Parts: sequence; C-alpha cells; structure tokens
Amino acid sequence: MNDEWETIDTHIIERQALKAVQAIRAAFECGLSDAVHLLQARYDHLRQARPDDFTDSHAE
Repeated sequence: MNDEWETIDTHIIERQALKAVQAIRAAFECGLSDAVHLLQARYDHLRQARPDDFTDSHAE
C-alpha cells in the first residue's frame, strides 16, 4: 500500500487532483465521493507532515 500512497502523494503535491482521485479509486476500490474525501484527508495530512513539499500557500 505504500507504493500507492507514494503515487497519490506525488499527484497531490504536484496539484494533479484528478490523477490523485483516479489513483485513490484504483487503490481503494471506492466511489468518487469516498475518493474525494480521502483526497482531502490526505492533502490535510501532507500539509501538516510535509509542508516544505508544497510550492503554493495553503490558501491557494
């Protein structure tokens, strides 16, 4: 599962939300709504755990 998170995290950090949602849906076999919720939760986690990886401000 770590490989899936690495891919998803890369998409999130590179601001590729659609690719992130697609990767989440494939990894967790979930629907769109659940994938969007997981994306938001992971984004929030990454903002806290790896703030220097983001090139934009949280408000953008």
